[in-house]
Amino acid sequence: MSSAEARVVFPGATVEISGVDGGLPLQIPDGIPGSRYGTFGDGTVDGSISLEHGEPDIVLDSESWQLSLTVPEEGFDQGPQVLYLAQGLAEGIRQPRGIFLMHAAATVSPEGRGHLIVGKEGYGKTSTMLALCLQQGHKMIGNDLVLLQAVPGEDPDEYQFRLIGGTNYIHLRKTALNANPSLAAAADKAAELGDTMSDGPSFTSKVRIDGAEFGIEAPGGSVPLSAVWHIWLDGRNDDGAAVSEQSTAVKTLFFSERMARHISGIVSPLMLTDGQAMLFPPSFDTPAAQRQRLRAANHLVSLCKLLTGPEAARAAELIVKHE
Repeated sequence: MSSAEARVVFPGATVEISGVDGGLPLQIPDGIPGSRYGTFGDGTVDGSISLEHGEPDIVLDSESWQLSLTVPEEGFDQGPQVLYLAQGLAEGIRQPRGIFLMHAAATVSPEGRGHLIVGKEGYGKTSTMLALCLQQGHKMIGNDLVLLQAVPGEDPDEYQFRLIGGTNYIHLRKTALNANPSLAAAADKAAELGDTMSDGPSFTSKVRIDGAEFGIEAPGGSVPLSAVWHIWLDGRNDDGAAVSEQSTAVKTLFFSERMARHISGIVSPLMLTDGQAMLFPPSFDTPAAQRQRLRAANHLVSLCKLLTGPEAARAAELIVKHE
């Protein structure tokens, strides 16, 4: 995008950006699901980011959601980094409204039940999501990043989530393909598309596939969340395949951290083009966001089961059996 200013419409928030003379990408980068460039009109603007050149500095007025960013004229890759900064700003605006961005995968069953799949990196989220879609008839809501929205019920004590979107690309680790014969078709499809794996250690080497190119369908709208699965696949024998409970404290810590990741402002520093960290973004957190997030995290804890097993196909079978 060649303009020096833009309006980015996020689900639940809008951020205006000015002063980015280095240009903004034509497409909103990966990691910002459901977002787009909007037109300047009479609509309400929730927040803004202005960029100037000078000594590195960043100032946030959290009452007006105005952020002033100062960076060196040389050595700063402006556009994409400013957009990711806008994502954090948007998260600060929308969390008090009950919209949350999470590192997770999500599917919907043929019966319309939404499933959120969480877990640490490399523990089988993506491969389980693929097995659900390719072998159990699910549709993919999102992979890697998923958006959830809290929906109030008629009773003030009622609380539920809807899955409202997510990123549609699929990254598969070489380790996942090697450990799961059921995913061999993914490697063949990747080779067909010319999206081959990079060289290097198997844990860090990944192949990228677009969900639509792989024949995985997406639902037409938002989906009510029915179950949350904490995935832990270890590649060992089938005796370890089970659905079980974790302690409430362990689950609470997990969801509290994951739901604060994009609002805390310290996960991804602003960097110079040589990779050196220059500035940590400020926290976009507020008491209003914290209240919403605590309630949301507790609700996810109440829905969450631990799913262990040797590989993705078995995990998908267990999800269908217990849903």
